[in-house]
Amino acid sequence: MDEMHTSELIINRIELYQLASMSRLSAMDANTHHTTALPIMIILKLVSGEAQGWGKITLLPAESHFDLQRWARQLERLKGKSAVGALMLLAQMKASWCEEKIQLTELALANLLQHSSCRYCPQQSMLITRCQAYYGTL
Repeated sequence: MDEMHTSELIINRIELYQLASMSRLSAMDANTHHTTALPIMIILKLVSGEAQGWGKITLLPAESHFDLQRWARQLERLKGKSAVGALMLLAQMKASWCEEKIQLTELALANLLQHSSCRYCPQQSMLITRCQAYYGTL
């Protein structure tokens, strides 16, 4: 990718993936014989032209109130904004967005601004085959 000024990075696509734990979808507690849910992984991809920024967090079932559609609707506010504008919006949203969504978005924006070859970038085919839910904007 050519060197691009951060003010030229306009977010034009957002993708949000929900993946099951790396092992099974649920696990049997040996002592109580109850099935317990395992953590879920949430991956956010922000796209600006050919540049991509990825963020990944893991949510514990007991702590998360994850709703892919709700998160996606809120993250749509980033679309059309510059990377700097998105960071400013994120600062404003800290009072109303949950900590996990802020962290995920910060990671993806930092990754987008890195312009580095050493960064988190999952294989698209792995995401599609393993995701439980997906949201993408055009």
